Amino acid sequence: MLFIHRSCLFFGLLLALASCATIASPEGGPKDTTPPQIDTAQSTPNEQVNFVKQPIEIAFQEWVVLEDAANQLLVSPPLEFRPDVRLKRRSVLFSFDEREQLRPNVTYTLNFGNAVKDLSEKNPAENLRFVFATGPQLDSLTLRGTLTDVLTGEPLEKALFMLYDNLADSVVRKERPLYFGKTDKEGKFTIKNIREGAFKAFALVDVNANYRYDLPNEKIGFPDSLIVLRPENPQELNIPLFTETPRVRVTGLDSTYRGLLKVGLNQSPTRVSARPLDTLSRIYATPEKDTLFLWYGAPSAPTSLVLRLDSLDFDTLTTPDGPTRNAALPPGGIYLPRPEFGTLRQSPVQDLSLFFRTPIASLRPEQILLSQDSMETALSLQVFVDSSDARRLYLRHTWAEDKSYTLRIAPDALTDLFGRPLDSALVFSIRTELLKNYGNLSLQITGLDPQHPYLLELLLADGSPALTRTIPPGNSEAKLSFPNLKPETFTLRLVEDRNRNGTRDSGDYNTLRQPERVILRKLESLRPNWDLEAEVKIE
Repeated sequence: MLFIHRSCLFFGLLLALASCATIASPEGGPKDTTPPQIDTAQSTPNEQVNFVKQPIEIAFQEWVVLEDAANQLLVSPPLEFRPDVRLKRRSVLFSFDEREQLRPNVTYTLNFGNAVKDLSEKNPAENLRFVFATGPQLDSLTLRGTLTDVLTGEPLEKALFMLYDNLADSVVRKERPLYFGKTDKEGKFTIKNIREGAFKAFALVDVNANYRYDLPNEKIGFPDSLIVLRPENPQELNIPLFTETPRVRVTGLDSTYRGLLKVGLNQSPTRVSARPLDTLSRIYATPEKDTLFLWYGAPSAPTSLVLRLDSLDFDTLTTPDGPTRNAALPPGGIYLPRPEFGTLRQSPVQDLSLFFRTPIASLRPEQILLSQDSMETALSLQVFVDSSDARRLYLRHTWAEDKSYTLRIAPDALTDLFGRPLDSALVFSIRTELLKNYGNLSLQITGLDPQHPYLLELLLADGSPALTRTIPPGNSEAKLSFPNLKPETFTLRLVEDRNRNGTRDSGDYNTLRQPERVILRKLESLRPNWDLEAEVKIE
């Protein structure tokens, strides 16, 4: 019995020691919501001046953990070499790389974000910052602001706003900033402990995390002038960010099919045109995503083409020749919609649109017949080719509501630029819809700048434009009507067309040109048989 008793005592003692050695959160009681508190007596003194490079220890009154320190920790000005951050018992130990050279007479801030949390409930330490100055005083000014995407108006998270004491424009490509802040989910940044003076300012979505603008796909933004910080003049900035439009260039040339050259570009070809140096050749140009389709009807391709962006020539192409030149284009014919797709649903107030494989060169309208229900009598019909894309045909008729029509297109009604008729006759069944299934939208826009025209777009849910209009200059307000629209929740997009070229232009850092202003407003949902009146005020 004595042996058993001593064994129990021995194992009980082991159990007690094991429980003492295990770091665990206490069970029961109210949930701990208190963030970890700093033990100042055991920590490296904060807000030092004349700081000499040394390890920095931040001790806490309880056990803590480090989470995502690589992303949470921000050091401003940024360090040239990655520091070592680790736990040492109840302390966070920050050590500089031995190669690091601190800047003279600068205030440094170490912002730990939410990297340090207590062990039990993972409560993050609040506003955990360590500040020191390598000179005789701590700088104390603060700059705040918001960074947004110029196209969407949405806030940009994890974007940088940077300040430089070197005021040269090239500094953003060559040097790290003197101060910087990183935006939160609302696109807001705060930079503290800044010294008084003038600074070059630059905003950047830093794709490669090197604090320099050196990639063409990085979003950037900048104020129109230097930022001058004074104690008596606090500032709060709003900076739109944009991606610069690269200089247009040719990325490829495909001459597989006789009669078609596909010119690949590094951007949308909507503003690009082409003309042959051989004036006898005729070219049809149609844009397709990032490719310009150049159709020609001559027996052979033009030997040289001049490409033009707006009114400026930017490249001359010599068209290739080879064995693939004899490959023939697919037969001509309808591309979209096809008759076999079934009955077409047609708006009673819009033109019917048909899209063909190749550009239309000639029309015989008398070979295109429209009839209603079972009647064989041909109805009045206007037929015309789209001036911007010769592959699209429009058919205009005064449609009756909720009626059935038949459209017949004879093979020789259309001839493409290669002199080919359609593969076969086309017969479409058409059913018009009721007007009550549509809604009417009225827009009242105020606050326009009379010096500039505006490009107006009604965007669908996927961001594609449903309708476009132009508001001419000289107006501070405009009233527009959009009758008979399909029910939809539209977003209004207005572009301040400062250079009056009919398109939205991005900014350019080399010339310090700001992007054209974009205003976005989500409108109330348009319902069937409903008149929606919307007021938009531009501030």
